Amino acid sequence: MLRLRARPTAIVTRDPRLAWVFLRARALHRRPVVYEVHEIFSTRARENRSLDPGEQQGVADRTRALEAGVFAEVDLLLPLTEACAEILTESYRVPAERIAVVPDATIPPTGPLPPRDPAGREVVYAGQLYPWKGVSTLLAAMAELPEARLTVFGGRGRPADPDLLACQALAEELGVQERVTFAGFVPHAEVRRRIAGAGAAVVPLPDNLMARYFTSPLKLFDYMAAGVPIVATDLPTIREVLADGDTGLLVPPEDPAALAAAIRRLLVNPGLANRLRRTAFEQVRGHTWDGRAARILEALGRLPRG
Repeated sequence: MLRLRARPTAIVTRDPRLAWVFLRARALHRRPVVYEVHEIFSTRARENRSLDPGEQQGVADRTRALEAGVFAEVDLLLPLTEACAEILTESYRVPAERIAVVPDATIPPTGPLPPRDPAGREVVYAGQLYPWKGVSTLLAAMAELPEARLTVFGGRGRPADPDLLACQALAEELGVQERVTFAGFVPHAEVRRRIAGAGAAVVPLPDNLMARYFTSPLKLFDYMAAGVPIVATDLPTIREVLADGDTGLLVPPEDPAALAAAIRRLLVNPGLANRLRRTAFEQVRGHTWDGRAARILEALGRLPRG
């Protein structure tokens, strides 16, 4: 049995069902309930592209009601993005004082900006291969970059990973399989070392609700900390971290030609690549796990004591 030396000052969860349970049990625990909002589940954010309920598919009314009730009752909401916070205030009428935006983060770099071979032509992607991550767009872009190679770090770590198999099949269909290496699952602690020195790193998200409003991609912060120049989809969540032409290059979603052109700009222009990656490397120190923890603790400190 877990024995706590002291009663918690707050109850924090990222599951709306657990939040609902703790809200119903307030009389027993007498502690503030905090909900960390990684997505609004009732939107089916990975499949849908519109916030209009009339245009959404596969959404259960009871899920909508559950989330709306949780948003109305919890003491504090911790969304990952400003875009999500805007939905909470505008669509659910949550007062701004009950919201604290706390993005994802990374381990801060400990040394100088890693070296990058100006003649290097390796493009990297690190992360899961779920369809909503947009790897298919990156593979299509590789068909327009015959001078480049792509290394994909990611997957579920098992041979029968259906997403990995689908990506491999698409690479063959596009005729780029000889220039694409699927390195498989890599422990997160090793990602930075494996991608350092690459010509470009890519966040190829499509334009769905998850990417537009809710995601705070770990890979984005890892790329910044590894000192790799970045090409990413131009979406509100990404613009909260990257500025086009300053810390990365932003391209329209689901546009392989635009993605290929931006990658090529980095591969053939080492001056641009070095300027972008240096600025991102410096700014990532504002996106560390310690900093994230401090922001959460500061928000919790504003809660009333029970």
